[in-house]
Amino acid sequence: MTLLRRFRTLKTTEPSEPRDSIGEIGLTLIAKPREDTKVEAPLPASPKLILSSVVFVHGFLGHPKKTWAAPGDRTTPPTYWPREKVPQSLPQARVWAFGYDIKLSHPLRSGSQNTVYGEGKELVAILDDVRRGNEKLLPIIFVAHSLGGIVVKQALRYSEKCKEQQANQSLGLVFDTTIGILFFGTPHGGADPRDLTHRVLQSVAGIMGVKANPNTIATLLPNSAELEQLRDEFLPMARKKQWSITSFQEQRGVPFLNGRLVADKVSSCLGDRDVERTRAIDKNHTEMCKFSADDHEYGKVEQALRYTWESFTSKSAQVITVAPPGRLTPFVQTNQLERITEEQKKRFLSTLRWPEMNSRENSIESPSLDTVQWIFGENLKESDVRKSFRQWLQSADALFWIRGKAGSGKSTLMKFLVHEKRTMKHLVVWNPSVRILHFFFIEVGTSPLQRQIEGCLRSLLYQLLIADGVMLENILRSQPSLRQNASEHDWSREDLQRTLVNALRMSKTTFCLFIDGLDEIKNDSQFSAAEALLALAHTQGVKVCVSSREENSLSALSLYPSLRIQDLTYGGINAYIREKLHPSLTELHELQNGGASQKVRDMVNTLTVKSDGVFLWAVMAVENILQGIRDGDSFQILRKGTDEFAPSLDALYQQMWSRRNDNNPKQQRESAELFWLMLNSRELQWWPRWFIGNLFSTNIHLRQAFEDFIQSKRTPTKQYVQALMQEHRKWLLARSAGLIEITSRSLTQASNDSTFFKPGNYTVRFIHRSVREFLLSTPSGRAILDRDTRTSQEKWLNMLRGLKTTVMFTGVCRILPCQGFLEGSTSLPRHPRSGAFDFFTKVLPSHVIRGHISDDDELRLLNELEYATHAMSGSQELQWILLVCAATYGSWKYVSQKNGQRLENLADADKTQLLFAACANWRNVITNIMPDEESWGKATLDCSEELIHLKPFLRAVHCIRYVLSAGADANATFSTDGPERNTTPFCCMLREILHASLEIEFTHKDGTYMESPRVVELGRFYSEVGSFIDFWTEHQADLSGRVILRTGGCDKIWKRLAIVSWTFDFQIPVVWIVEYMRRRRAFWTAPWQKSTSPGADNRPCSIKCIAMGRFRMTKKKFNTTENDVGLRLGAAFEELLLRPWQNQNGWLFPGNCSDPLKKLRSLLDEVWNLNYPKQTTRYSFDTGGDFCDDILEGK
Repeated sequence: MTLLRRFRTLKTTEPSEPRDSIGEIGLTLIAKPREDTKVEAPLPASPKLILSSVVFVHGFLGHPKKTWAAPGDRTTPPTYWPREKVPQSLPQARVWAFGYDIKLSHPLRSGSQNTVYGEGKELVAILDDVRRGNEKLLPIIFVAHSLGGIVVKQALRYSEKCKEQQANQSLGLVFDTTIGILFFGTPHGGADPRDLTHRVLQSVAGIMGVKANPNTIATLLPNSAELEQLRDEFLPMARKKQWSITSFQEQRGVPFLNGRLVADKVSSCLGDRDVERTRAIDKNHTEMCKFSADDHEYGKVEQALRYTWESFTSKSAQVITVAPPGRLTPFVQTNQLERITEEQKKRFLSTLRWPEMNSRENSIESPSLDTVQWIFGENLKESDVRKSFRQWLQSADALFWIRGKAGSGKSTLMKFLVHEKRTMKHLVVWNPSVRILHFFFIEVGTSPLQRQIEGCLRSLLYQLLIADGVMLENILRSQPSLRQNASEHDWSREDLQRTLVNALRMSKTTFCLFIDGLDEIKNDSQFSAAEALLALAHTQGVKVCVSSREENSLSALSLYPSLRIQDLTYGGINAYIREKLHPSLTELHELQNGGASQKVRDMVNTLTVKSDGVFLWAVMAVENILQGIRDGDSFQILRKGTDEFAPSLDALYQQMWSRRNDNNPKQQRESAELFWLMLNSRELQWWPRWFIGNLFSTNIHLRQAFEDFIQSKRTPTKQYVQALMQEHRKWLLARSAGLIEITSRSLTQASNDSTFFKPGNYTVRFIHRSVREFLLSTPSGRAILDRDTRTSQEKWLNMLRGLKTTVMFTGVCRILPCQGFLEGSTSLPRHPRSGAFDFFTKVLPSHVIRGHISDDDELRLLNELEYATHAMSGSQELQWILLVCAATYGSWKYVSQKNGQRLENLADADKTQLLFAACANWRNVITNIMPDEESWGKATLDCSEELIHLKPFLRAVHCIRYVLSAGADANATFSTDGPERNTTPFCCMLREILHASLEIEFTHKDGTYMESPRVVELGRFYSEVGSFIDFWTEHQADLSGRVILRTGGCDKIWKRLAIVSWTFDFQIPVVWIVEYMRRRRAFWTAPWQKSTSPGADNRPCSIKCIAMGRFRMTKKKFNTTENDVGLRLGAAFEELLLRPWQNQNGWLFPGNCSDPLKKLRSLLDEVWNLNYPKQTTRYSFDTGGDFCDDILEGK
């Protein structure tokens, strides 16, 4: 620091009044509280004045006065608002202006020689000088314009580092006592923060008419790496200290840039809503920080200043009080951090963990050391790529790519690297405090998360936080909204990625991430997944090793160091073949020819060469030879077979299948049927992949034998089941030709262990993803599948018969191998088989709706299950449970068969219970139509959104008509677990119909038309609804009741509002719904004859919001004193429902619903502030557009 600066800054604390002149260099006190100021702090326990400092820092070409002063005119003097307005907003504040000078016009820079970082250090030093004694503990608020924000961020980073230095610890108090920052048009960063900063500086210079010399700018600015480090380190500092940050963004461009913004919306915000608030200023870059006496834009600044101060005082346990000038009482800033309970931690971690998180890694066999240790080979040449991997582990480089062919051993190598001590030995050279996190993708896993980047992010975040309780608490404190997460559905991909990056940045530990199988992600998602991993790799203190095939969508990885695994595995494959084959072949050769032979070694080497670096080829070739030895083949036959082995995986698959099934048409057909089941097992939520489900769905002979055994009223013993499963295991391995394997769920036993016969422990799967590709994508594979000559209906019917027998097996043997999928979802009588019956009766209609089977097929399957159930137990209770399940999912032919005699024999109370079941849950069938969004899109259904709802509805209608006609009570009252404590079947049906209506109509966004075929389908839906309501009224249904519609979360209407994780209870009169549906029918049955559908009218609003909440948060119920809030929410919702559809020249467009959406959002914002004032995050947003931001900013 120069003597002139030091003299100037020391003088500023002396005068009793601020000086009129503002120094261009150094720190000037421009306003301070008067001694008679009377202001009470927000805390009742601290009623006296609290002092603070507000420090203004201008941009690179600014001035401590001119930057902030609004020009006057003939009648009005200039307004220097830091002196004139801030003391009114914060009467307790002392206001300072920091000035510095950077000359841009001359390369030799005759003025100041300080850089950006130098000015940041100077600011810290001057603040330390002027704040004497206990004044050093006064809270600070920084206000920065443009690139002055970089000076402030550098000052805070420098101050934080000073805390660790004995000689400079007092400089660290600037960091400790900072409570907030107001940024005006500060460019925070981007992909290249130096380039952005350079452009902003040149733009400002051009606006001010200063010729900026590029060489001078280059010497002023830090390099890109330094600016990236500043950008990456600032947010963790802000979260750690819980600073209140407001970023003001310019809304007007400048003529010099042809009307463009100097700092656009993306670059002028930090991008983390848990840390930062953004506000728009309707001015350009240079004018946005100048406010005249009556400038209404200053209100936003005043609000930000007060919010910063009040946020601080609400958290301070002890505060400073004013004594006579010069005698300040001690101050200790100790935040009253809300205690994070163990329950909160457990609940949060439970939203991240998922059952199959580690299943792919656990399914990879641990390799023999000789097959993988080549990666750490010794005495390598400098050009050897294996040495480059070792060097990467020891360096700070971001990413390494292990690439290779399918089956080349990438996953095996990655598992070895994750657990090998030598990996950590090289990593600690990079950083001594390093942790390894990992994830293994798999396309054909049982959970969609195993092939989605969301699953990877959740797993990494869970691994990080489960091992670091302090980090977990810090994350929950820095992002309070996360404390409300109660389930996995509360996470969006953006939230996961942001939270993971924040946690990685906040940690004092560095991390190396091993991510295997990036190519296992769906093709259309691979690019975005690679981008996410690259973002992680470029996070400070993080590096990533990723493995995959060489896909076009992953070409961005080619810019980073890599190795091709198949070029390096010769020694490993040779060692594997030698280990597996050499003893057996040597023994065989000695028995047949006497003495050891070079031929055995030649055979091993031949196999190694033919593998071409593909480990999977070698594994299958070895298994083929071992099978030949077990079958008694001579050494000469085996040697000849080795020479004939196909050179590629696809050709080898074909060869293996032909060898096992040659000249056996029956076995060829059964093999093709088995492959069809494996390829289509996603359709039924994976149950056919459990071993017992596979048995009954493929092995028809064993299935029939088991059913005959059960119907003979014999009880299966453990020995019987073991023999059954052992026989199927042999059958399965013979038909699969080695392309299918049996794996253990627990992975603690081998498949030939004596405990193999535990049905729930084992699954059936392809040996590798490439088998699926071979069958579907190659002529040889399709030729294999063509040997299955069954019709499509026969295929699905056989699969469902397998499910029926699986349900029987679970009941008789009291084993649930499919427990996760056979759990009941309806209010059924308590019985061990309720869940299995519920699952079966829900799966059947989903296939009827798809067209896989007919209504008659469904009836036949249900009757078969009823007959088998009666034969097994003779229990009337089980038959009743099956009937309730069938009614629940609209199996009307089963309910009404035998000319209605089944219903006539029931008691009236039982008929009414059937009616309630049929009314309450028919929409559940829809969720089962597409259980996995990746395996089934709507296009494969050949069925539109309207028909998806219409078909289940028509099934329910048929069922309800029969039950009502049989004498069920339409107005009976039932107690439920839903929003209504008591309701009637009619009210339940209306609620489900209204849900379906909303799902259909809000599928279409504003501005999109509805095509003619869909209009016809929608007309049919509303026509059936209207007729059905008329039918109810004919049976004296009570129209005086009310329906409580609980909506929110993933419903389409709330997705349009971009709000997730919320539920809203709307109370709607039955009469209103009936009238609504009749008006909809009147329009949609003949839409071309009308110009528009009826919208909202002038009648009083009928809908009322009676409660709102967010999962496990306390639900807010609106009582009588808050009727206005509930009515206004209900009115906005009603207006949204009644939006009109317009007929324009034969095309139907939905009416604009922006205004009702905006009303709803504004009201929700108001209700939140009233009822959840302590929560900092109101909503979870869809990040796709600006509409949500505009709502929050009051536009």
